[in-house]
Amino acid sequence: MVRSILVLAAVAALALPAAAAAGTATDTAGGIELPSADISTTGNFVGLTSGDLPGIWFAQVVHNQLVYTLGQPTSITGGSFTLATTTSTLNETITGGSVTPTSLPDGCSNQTFSLSLTLSGGSFAGTLTHFRLLLFGSCITYFATVTGTATLNT
Repeated sequence: MVRSILVLAAVAALALPAAAAAGTATDTAGGIELPSADISTTGNFVGLTSGDLPGIWFAQVVHNQLVYTLGQPTSITGGSFTLATTTSTLNETITGGSVTPTSLPDGCSNQTFSLSLTLSGGSFAGTLTHFRLLLFGSCITYFATVTGTATLNT
C-alpha cells in the first residue's frame, strides 16, 4: 500500500509543471520588438520563455529618450510584463530599470544594449540588439531582438 502511494506521488510530481525553488521561477526569454506608435519612448516586445515557467511573454517598456553614448544608461520609467503559461498568467508592473549601450557601432553596424528591468514581482536582465541598415544614405534600425533571463516570484 505504501509503495502504491509513493508510485502515485512520483507520477503526480512528474505530471505537474516544475515548481521553482523558494517561491521563484527562472526562465530564459527571447523575443522581438514590435512596431509601436512612439518607439522613441516605448518598446513593445513579445517572445517565448523556457525554464521553470515556459510560455509566451509580452512587455511594454516605457523609457526616456534613448541615449546612444557607450555606457550611459537611459532610465526605464514604467510599463508592464505579462507571462502566459499553460496553467496561469503572471502580470507584473515594470517599476524601473535601464537600457545601456554596450557597443559603439562602426558606421551602420548593429548596436547592442544591456537591458535591466525591475518588476513588481521579480526582474529581467538581458541584451537588446538593434539590427541596422544603411538605406539611401541613412542608417535605420529595421529589427530588434531581446534575450535574457526573467526571475519571477511565484
